[in-house]
Amino acid sequence: LCQWEDFSKQTAFSVRDKYLERVISFNDDIQGTGSIALAGIIAAMKVKNEKMTDQVYLVHGAGAGGVGIAEQIQTELMEQGMAQQDAIDRIFTLDSRGVVTSDRDLEAYKLKFAKDPQSMPWLTSPEDNTLLNVVKNEKVTVLIGTSGQPGCFTREIVKAVEEHTNRPVILPLSNPTANTEALPVDVYKWSDGKALVATGSPFDPVSHGGRDYRIGQMNNAFVFPGVGLGVIASGAAKVLPVFFSAAAHAVAEFISEHDI
Repeated sequence: LCQWEDFSKQTAFSVRDKYLERVISFNDDIQGTGSIALAGIIAAMKVKNEKMTDQVYLVHGAGAGGVGIAEQIQTELMEQGMAQQDAIDRIFTLDSRGVVTSDRDLEAYKLKFAKDPQSMPWLTSPEDNTLLNVVKNEKVTVLIGTSGQPGCFTREIVKAVEEHTNRPVILPLSNPTANTEALPVDVYKWSDGKALVATGSPFDPVSHGGRDYRIGQMNNAFVFPGVGLGVIASGAAKVLPVFFSAAAHAVAEFISEHDI
């Protein structure tokens, strides 16, 4: 079993896909990251008492980790009964130029989630293509950060997500701590404790409104050892995307009723 790691962007996907049928392998930066993010979303749905198929997802940061998260969300939505294109339509990816659109010259790994600009009538000029406008116009309910851009999830952004859901899911996953898209203490303050927050870096608990909120850390270490052991123990001839969905559900099951 080979675990690929620390390849950048297109190289990460090219290596993973080239050896998919030749070596029992997976890329932890893509699939492990996707799985732990999915675990957090599954747990958030337990708190919200809502379905994943009713959410709109925005991944800010279209590198290997961000697109890996988008892939894993798509896999789960299809497992829950959505058609492939319907699942893809629920997931938006953003890079330094805004929402990724199909009219740009794109690296291959970004193509799957690239949007037809004609499907977004609010996008009339490049100046419109901002994080805030995507959140507002596409009615985003789950906001995920893999951008490495500290502080980009501002109060205005969080409040915009809150316009579309009573319990916004805000996941600033960039690490180290200095790169996080928002500080948990700020997100809880801005949302008056309504947001569901998990991070990529460790943070101390947050006190707000007389309650203490433990900040869950989305760490790939909760996923890849179990997937690796499961592949070896089962004798699987190939590592399938649904293995990482199963891992995400297993991790989410560890969250107690008390924690929920």
